[in-house]
Amino acid sequence: YKPTQASKVVSQIAKPDMSSEQLIREALKSMV
Repeated sequence: YKPTQASKVVSQIAKPDMSSEQLIREALKSMV
């Protein structure tokens, strides 16, 4: 994935209380 695409997805799903591990999992889920 391109970094810009990844950061876009992350910023859409990111929540302040999320750990980076959760973030990555959710990002991958939303990309599939």
